[in-house]
Amino acid sequence: MTQLIVWVFGCSHVTHDVSGGFNTVRDAIADAEAVGFDIAVNLGDVTGLGLPSADDGAVWLSQVNSGLSSHIAEDIYSICGNHDRTAERGVNSGSWFRRFVDPLGEFPRQSGINKARRPYAINGDWQRYNIKIGNLRLLFISDINRSKNPGRSNTDGDPGGVVTSGTVKWWESQLSRASDAGEIAITFAHYLPRDTTTATGRYEGGTLDDAGNYSPFYHGPGSTMGKCSSYLAFVDSKEGRPFIDYMEQNPGLCALWVGAHNHVKPEKEVGGKGHVETLHGCTFIQNGALTRLHHSRAKERYPRSQFFTFTSGSSTASMRTYYHEDTDYSSRGLAQASTALSLPRAFVV
Repeated sequence: MTQLIVWVFGCSHVTHDVSGGFNTVRDAIADAEAVGFDIAVNLGDVTGLGLPSADDGAVWLSQVNSGLSSHIAEDIYSICGNHDRTAERGVNSGSWFRRFVDPLGEFPRQSGINKARRPYAINGDWQRYNIKIGNLRLLFISDINRSKNPGRSNTDGDPGGVVTSGTVKWWESQLSRASDAGEIAITFAHYLPRDTTTATGRYEGGTLDDAGNYSPFYHGPGSTMGKCSSYLAFVDSKEGRPFIDYMEQNPGLCALWVGAHNHVKPEKEVGGKGHVETLHGCTFIQNGALTRLHHSRAKERYPRSQFFTFTSGSSTASMRTYYHEDTDYSSRGLAQASTALSLPRAFVV
């Protein structure tokens, strides 16, 4: 292998899209296989119509399995988005995600996932895990649920983003170990941290009028969720920004942070922040959304995903966008232009 190509997609909201006749995941997989990739990363938010059910799981599995031709389901490494959590009666649970998306292969009879067929072994649990490819250490962080989130009721997606203090400590340890081993650490999460990329600031997921009333923008509706609906806001039950604080104290340990969640038009800046921004030696990337229908604003429909290419011996990776339908912004297909991404050291495989 002289190159590693990682296809990254998120916010497919497949069960919402299929209600309108769109086979979003199936068709995106076919597009990606035509380009070619080694592994895929699913940034979460597979579902999108209330609490996920077994029927939602069947839609996801059907589209993955019917879309794949030259790959297997185990080539896709997934994390849990805010819409992929179950929250009946306020009980914290990742049961739906674990049973149907199943990164660890815990429930093969339901998911069909056989962990022995993973091209790169998973180290960790469903909330946080890593895989290693050459001197890349890829870190995967899932969104979790809380029984009393001030952002939204427990019957739907329940922003803002929540992780546990255990996940934060694990992530810090992983970055330290990667640095000691001369590795390149890359974080994949459903959310991006606060004030990093477009629409990740306070109230940038929604707006307040002069009377203090919330108006849906990228996330809604709800009376209090707007403040922190569009970024990784909570650790356990406390609002904070530990990831950014750690990067500020240890610049350069995390090379890339790739997230989704905000369905923002390509290149559109919100709060003076774009889709690719560098802070404390880390490049933060808003990956975009696959969905056609799951938007507060219909004009934000720009289904897209990203291809990341790592070349052995090079300390620069590249990112190219795939547009999955014709829009007023772009034609369907792989963009000609690419974005260069600096790495702290050369990729070695």
